[in-house]
Amino acid sequence: MLNQLLSKQHKRQFEIVNMLMSSATPTTTEFANQLKTTRQTIQTDIDELNAVITPHIIVQVDNQWQLIASAKLSLTSIHSQILSQSLSFNILETIFLGNVTTQQELLESALTSQATLYREIKNINAILNPLNIHLNTRKLIIEGDEFKVRSFFFQYFFEKYEFASVFVPDIELETFDKLITTFSKNNNVYFNQADLSFMEYNKLCILLKVSIQRLQQGYHIDLPGQATFTVDLDANLEREFFYNFKIPLSAKTYSEIFGLFYNQYYVVTIDALNHLCNIDAKYATLVDSIKQLISFVAEQPNIELTNQDDLLIALFNAVQAKDFIQFILLDKIGQFIATAQFENHRLFTDIVVKITELIAPGDCEESQLVGSLMYELIINCDSLYHELKHVTELQNLHIGFILNLPTNHINLLISDLQAMLPDAKLTVLNNLSLPALIKESAEFDVVVSNLHGLASQIHAPLLSLTTVYQFLNQSISESIFNA
Repeated sequence: MLNQLLSKQHKRQFEIVNMLMSSATPTTTEFANQLKTTRQTIQTDIDELNAVITPHIIVQVDNQWQLIASAKLSLTSIHSQILSQSLSFNILETIFLGNVTTQQELLESALTSQATLYREIKNINAILNPLNIHLNTRKLIIEGDEFKVRSFFFQYFFEKYEFASVFVPDIELETFDKLITTFSKNNNVYFNQADLSFMEYNKLCILLKVSIQRLQQGYHIDLPGQATFTVDLDANLEREFFYNFKIPLSAKTYSEIFGLFYNQYYVVTIDALNHLCNIDAKYATLVDSIKQLISFVAEQPNIELTNQDDLLIALFNAVQAKDFIQFILLDKIGQFIATAQFENHRLFTDIVVKITELIAPGDCEESQLVGSLMYELIINCDSLYHELKHVTELQNLHIGFILNLPTNHINLLISDLQAMLPDAKLTVLNNLSLPALIKESAEFDVVVSNLHGLASQIHAPLLSLTTVYQFLNQSISESIFNA
């Protein structure tokens, strides 16, 4: 959906960058053939990219284009730099954040003509209207289904900035940390803060920024009546919240800012689930499929399911919540099956086959659902979890880190990984010069980085930060570190 908001030029520039990020080194002609354009257009695109992606640079060596990454800035920032040139993105963000109050201010902010601005807004609405989201140019507000508005802008800010710290002030992030701590402590049916990876925590901060921004503008979510959040706020947090955001932190506010965890058919009791099945046959069919899955798992050797009602509710909600919660917790569940290697443990392969057969019949968007259901099975079944741990042990690794992240983020990531790998030696290498890094890297089993261009220079396997996020919460097997 976000890709549709980009102009043809920016889509093409994204393709150029993504090809270079994948370590490809195409010629101008190969670029032109791949992107179905002219050599001159490719040259113009690269010239424009170099003007905006500094301190990174795209250079030509022996007629082949290469992306030279700077250690000063994460390569993922290139996407943000390209998106910052998009008129559609700038219009949406400016209006969402309430940075303009008149059409003249919007016109001056967009740095374009009135005709171009009108045409761009018309295109934005044509793309967003099917989602029941509308940009009202007379009032300069964003209207529509509030769940969908918040979900869309959550994805928008995550895609554009990736890290909440890029666009959220530190003082707000400190308040978000306290809100997440309170929410986790009172509502561990959703997650336990101690189990959150850095990336999941980061996504929750983006969620809070979007939700609070909408509340400040007077937009509310009607929460389903069958489920409510537990809230235990203290006076200090209430004062801090009001000081930063100028709205009171009541129990209703607290529920609304985490409201995207809800959907219309979220259930918390067996009675509620049975009632839902009685009024809608499609949910009765789904529940029957889930029960068959649970029975299949319970019949496996060495597997004991002690509370099948709780597991049934967890699996049902995992299916219902796939539109949003799964995106928040993508690092736990999104790539679970794709990355974990279970060839030596037939049980897990059999369960995946059964999930696909009964509940997720093969649509490409259902791959996350398979991972979600597998994850819920494992965390709700101790014996299944221990079977998984048995085949995914990692020991005595020496891991180096070269990360372009704020220090507190690096510390959180290291803490998460050390808890998962108590016998591993973890070393941050950020302060080393390149010659020293090349020399030292030979001492490590693996080096983790969010910088590109290092693979050809260091003497150790290089892991992306995304792979590490996945490992932290999915017990990924040792084969990944040898990939």
